[in-house]
Amino acid sequence: MKIVKLGEVVELFNGSTPLKTNKNYWVNGDVPWFTVDDMRKQGKYITYTEKFITKLGLKESSISLIPENAVLLCCTASVGAIAINKIRLTTNQQFNALVVKNPEQLSVEYLYYWFLVNMDTLKSLGRATTIDYVSMSKLRDMGLQLPSLEKQTEIVEKLDIAFAEIDLLEENLGFSDEKTNQLLQSLLSAAFTSSRDTVDPGNPSANQGFAMNFSVKPLGELCKLTMGRTPPRGNSKYWDSSRKTKNIWISIADMTKSLDGTLIDSKEYLSDEGSKTFPKVKMGTLLLSFKLSIGKLAIAGTDLQTNEAIMAMNELNKDLILQDYLYYFLFGFDWSEALEGRSKVKGNTLNKKILEELPIKFPSLEKQREIVEKLDSAFAEIELLKAQIKIEQDYATALRQSLLSNAFTQEDAVA
Repeated sequence: MKIVKLGEVVELFNGSTPLKTNKNYWVNGDVPWFTVDDMRKQGKYITYTEKFITKLGLKESSISLIPENAVLLCCTASVGAIAINKIRLTTNQQFNALVVKNPEQLSVEYLYYWFLVNMDTLKSLGRATTIDYVSMSKLRDMGLQLPSLEKQTEIVEKLDIAFAEIDLLEENLGFSDEKTNQLLQSLLSAAFTSSRDTVDPGNPSANQGFAMNFSVKPLGELCKLTMGRTPPRGNSKYWDSSRKTKNIWISIADMTKSLDGTLIDSKEYLSDEGSKTFPKVKMGTLLLSFKLSIGKLAIAGTDLQTNEAIMAMNELNKDLILQDYLYYFLFGFDWSEALEGRSKVKGNTLNKKILEELPIKFPSLEKQREIVEKLDSAFAEIELLKAQIKIEQDYATALRQSLLSNAFTQEDAVA
């Protein structure tokens, strides 16, 4: 199979951004200006853009109007994001447009698929700098497999059919995953709705077995909240890089918002000195993240310590509330309510006072046990279903890559 340099068969154009402060370049513009957001919304084929520049902006800036049916390739930041434009447009500086010089020699659809299978090679060209960036010169020098146009068409047709089937599979899997999440939230909503509320007025039986009267108390009256700490990073006496001490120190990255989020290990450990100095969490304690990634929950599967973005719920009043019930209640809690009114400076962050005042609804202990038992059973089935969906999603991804690899490694046919 013939190998040519990419620059021999395509003309490359780098995008640009007209001066943002010049309104004459943007206001009432009618020239499509493409960004990665358009690709995220539309996928392979770009038929419109969210943003536009003016003809003056096109004329007075270093930006080119790209003809339709070019490959739009991101060569910085999100290296490898790729699409084909079906309209004439301009792009920002993240993208290079690859315009085929001779359509009778090279198919743009073939070029699109070729980049997908050679994505690792492309990304490796941009790893020499702090921020991933593939230069125009490196792109031009990439070796492109160039079979006959007939063979290119054959490859594209077979991949189009196969990918359409995989797309449909992934769409159905995504729909199933969404419906599973909706079912999960519906179960939580029903579990924590009182007899005076109605989840579905048109279907009262939806609440059967859950509806009841609740008491309400602030979280701070049900348990003692203790915030973790991060020892000074520059002081080695607090840290154990050898991981021999087994003084586990947990960050939000170690947590997972799932029903099996028991924490028993971490990437970082404290020294014995650090462990003595900073707050400890006993095994079995419920943990909640309350900064940035708000609402992640976990159970301490062993004695451990946490950073300052995690709150431990110690000394739970077991005469009023079960920990498993509290876990489910917080799992389904709408954290946007707690964040309402927070300033942009404070951002997606709560504090101890807000958490202490968080209203917790709970029925009798007997009813709590009933709720936990029903949710345990229902969520176990949901988790199994989600695991099966994930396996099928991984299979679809692997199948897609296998088809691409076969298409460009087999000399005469696509597997």
